[in-house]
Amino acid sequence: MENDRFELTPELVEQVIFAMENQKETFLLDSDQPSIIARENKSKAIGTAHELPLWEPSDGYRLMEQFVLSLRNPVYREHLSSILHCGSGVFRKYKDALNQRPDIERMWFSFKDKEMKSRVSGWYNALRMEWGLDALELEFNGEYSPVLTDFSIAEEDGSHLDLINSYDKEAFRELYFSYPEDYISDLFRRSRDGFEPEISAESSIYTAESPDGDIVGFIWISSEVLDKGTIVGRVRQIYIIPEYRGLGLAEKLKEKALEDSRIKDSDIIEIDIPSKAEFLKNDLLQMGFENLSTMLISKSKS
Repeated sequence: MENDRFELTPELVEQVIFAMENQKETFLLDSDQPSIIARENKSKAIGTAHELPLWEPSDGYRLMEQFVLSLRNPVYREHLSSILHCGSGVFRKYKDALNQRPDIERMWFSFKDKEMKSRVSGWYNALRMEWGLDALELEFNGEYSPVLTDFSIAEEDGSHLDLINSYDKEAFRELYFSYPEDYISDLFRRSRDGFEPEISAESSIYTAESPDGDIVGFIWISSEVLDKGTIVGRVRQIYIIPEYRGLGLAEKLKEKALEDSRIKDSDIIEIDIPSKAEFLKNDLLQMGFENLSTMLISKSKS
C-alpha cells in the first residue's frame, strides 16, 4: 500500500535514533507524517505504524566495545577496555572517562553516530525491499578528526625547550627501555653528539598542542651544508606522548616538517624512524624515500 511508504530524511533519521535509545518507552513510526509516535498511540496512526530498529542496552555495550577496539591510542584503549570489564556502573564510568578527553569523546560520538545511522539505513532499506523498491545508498557525514579540529601544529618559539628536551630523552628511554640505563645514555650521547633540540638558523622545532594548551608532541629538524655544498636536511626526532598517540599527530608533524624550507631546499633528506613507527616508514617509502639502514641490537645470552 502507498501509505506504507515514507522518505527517510536526515531529520527523521535523528528522530528515529532518539526514539531507539529511549529505554523507558517504546515508539513506532507513523508513515503518514512521517512522525514518531508512542506505541500506546498506535490506534491513532493515520498511516502504517512501523516498528523501529531494535536497540537494547546490550547493543550499546557492543558499540562501546567496537569503538574501544578501533582506538589506535594504546593508553586509552587499555583504560576504556578495563572499564568495560569492571562489572558494574560501566556506562557511567565510560562516560566519565571520555569526559576527561574531549578529543576522544568526540571521536566516540562520531563513531556512534555513524553506526546508529547505518543501523537505521539497513532498517529503511529492508522496508524498501518489502515495498518492491531498490535499496538506497545513504550518505553520512565524514568521521570526526580531532587532529584537524582540536589540535594545533605550530613552530616552536623557544619557550618550551626544556619540555622538548625531556621528551627527546624520553623517546630514547622508551625505545630501549629493556636495556641498561647507561647503555641508553650512551646511545643518546652518540646520536645527539652534543647537539640538542634548539632554535637556530640550522635547527627548528614544530610542536603539537592539545585543546587544553599542553605540548603533547614535537618534531625536530635541522640542516647542514657539507664541504662540497651538499645540503642535508635531517628529521632528528619525532615524538608523541603515549596518551595522545593514534590520533594522526605524528603524520601531521611530519607533513609540517617536510614543508619547512630547511627540508624542502635540501639535496638529501634523512629521517630516522623508530621501529614502533612503521606507519610513518611505509608512508615515506611511498613518497620516494629509501631504506638505507637498520640498527639491530642483541642482549648477551650469558
